[in-house]
Amino acid sequence: MQARGQQHRGKRHHLPGRGHPGTCSRGRGRYYRVDCYHGRAPENVPAGAFLKRGRVRDTANNLTITRAVPADYEPLLRFLDRCFDKPGKRWFHIYYGHIHRRAHPYIDRFILARKAGAIAGCIGIFPFDLKVGTAVLSTAGIGSVAAHPAMREQGIMSRLLIEAQAALNRGGYDLSWLAGDRCRYRNYGWDLGGRRVLYTVRLRDLIRYETRPPRLRVHQVPARAAHEPARLYGKFETGVVRDRARWRDLRRRKWYRPVIAESRRGRAYMVAGEHRDGWVPEIQGEPRTALGLLVRHMKKTHQDKVTVEYPYARDALAQALHHAACSCVMHDRNQIKVCNVDAAWKKLLPEMRKRHARARGPLRGALDAVRHTGDRKILLDRLLGFHDTLPVFPEKLARFEFLRPLGWWMSEYDSV
Repeated sequence: MQARGQQHRGKRHHLPGRGHPGTCSRGRGRYYRVDCYHGRAPENVPAGAFLKRGRVRDTANNLTITRAVPADYEPLLRFLDRCFDKPGKRWFHIYYGHIHRRAHPYIDRFILARKAGAIAGCIGIFPFDLKVGTAVLSTAGIGSVAAHPAMREQGIMSRLLIEAQAALNRGGYDLSWLAGDRCRYRNYGWDLGGRRVLYTVRLRDLIRYETRPPRLRVHQVPARAAHEPARLYGKFETGVVRDRARWRDLRRRKWYRPVIAESRRGRAYMVAGEHRDGWVPEIQGEPRTALGLLVRHMKKTHQDKVTVEYPYARDALAQALHHAACSCVMHDRNQIKVCNVDAAWKKLLPEMRKRHARARGPLRGALDAVRHTGDRKILLDRLLGFHDTLPVFPEKLARFEFLRPLGWWMSEYDSV
């Protein structure tokens, strides 16, 4: 039987490692991907190269890669509107205004691929800090990833992702987060991670449980005091760290409306997602006040139920939501990649010790004895991932099978 690598005539580039590269169908024959093999391009093959009948199809090697400057802002907005087929003009400036701005340092976070001087593709790297218990991890959010509609399937996206990975390494980030096609981004090291619980809460159930709801004083958070919910937000055990500048940037998002409620029992706040009916991506505060705020919101918007997103947690509000909900479903929090294994391990080790302090015998100090970067990477993939039992540990790490994901979370309000 003829070997797979011999069915094409001509010389094939040597591919490192084991196995075969992935394949993709272009509608005009069968191509062999060589630019994303095991998440990296072979050194002797430029990004965007494909093999067909022994020829290397190099369509992304003549791109010019640059950082965006303020003069690129309007062309970039028009480019994104066209790529994502958005209605109206400056859609990303209006709905993702917290990351799309002409001024420095916002515009500097975009990497552009140019062909003959025009924008052919772009990718954005947006920094933030992610809190997981007591650990704070330097994180790069990846967003606004696009290739020109007329130039797709030509390796532009692969080239940009490779450039972005190099920028992440230079930036010294611990993690990287993104939302997108899992099968594509998994080739470059991202995969499902984190946990969030979606509680479906019905108005009739809340009225049944709260026969005497607290009297609320509710007001919208003014733009000049965007950080007003900061103390309440700090009750989350995990989430994006927000300073005053980040709170101000988030107020530029058109889809989201934060409100604060006060009662005799305490304070609570809620962020309603106006782009989806019955969607509450963020809520925190005194439980009865928070549930009363949900009742008020549903009555005001004439909705008989809402879906509330909340971290996988054990705090008082999580218990109240679990009790009041008619259903709850656990989801991943999109995709994550560990960029700096040893740095992330060092920061998360105290949190791992605390959460697994009840482990008996020699396991108490076993985590400190893990020195090999590859072993740490396997354990971090479990701790930062979504599934309780994945990845499967090799025999030498079988004693750590008790480890479960840390359940990190970030609000949709912070998404890029």
